Amino acid sequence: MTKFKGRSSLKQYMPLKPVKRGIKLWCRCDSDSGYTYDLNVYSGKESQSITDGALTLGERVVKRLASTIQEPDVCLCFDRFFTSVNLLETCGYAALGTCMSNRKNLPNVQGKLKRGESMFRSNETGLLLAKWQDTKEVLVLSNCHKPETTGILKKTKTGEQERIDCPEAIAFYRKKWVASIEQISIKVYMITTGNPQNGGKKFFIPVSTFAL
Repeated sequence: MTKFKGRSSLKQYMPLKPVKRGIKLWCRCDSDSGYTYDLNVYSGKESQSITDGALTLGERVVKRLASTIQEPDVCLCFDRFFTSVNLLETCGYAALGTCMSNRKNLPNVQGKLKRGESMFRSNETGLLLAKWQDTKEVLVLSNCHKPETTGILKKTKTGEQERIDCPEAIAFYRKKWVASIEQISIKVYMITTGNPQNGGKKFFIPVSTFAL
């Protein structure tokens, strides 16, 4: 969400976001450098005549941004708003993302786990659902990982580093997602309204570019 308080039909209000009012941008960024390859501006609900009714908003956004990818050897990472079984089966790229437990056609992963324990399920098309218990339950859906675990370092309450087991798909997602957040490019644009010498105002608008 790009902060914006002026008048525009593009302005959105999202009360649960840190930036509550502004212009929503869907961006495809490099997780290592933060470079923005493509972006779309959300202009509100689309009419049925120009959308595929079989796709959710998240699926349409990912497919539009992925349509401009020039190098096929990539892996797409996105959060649970976008992730679905249909998207990972049809996007045409290696992909993974955190997932809501109530998504349609998701493999069954019922049951409670202790911290550090994991569970794997797959469907008939080969999609892998990894469930891992950290301080909270984590679900990641992937079309490019195996049901294997690896070790990661986590801080304990005392601040010490502790090595615990974690599914490879979740470890890969954590690595790429944290890297993308660290590489967010924050640009400041100076907007001038009128002539500052004649009473006009100068103000700054921070524009944050986020990865999917």
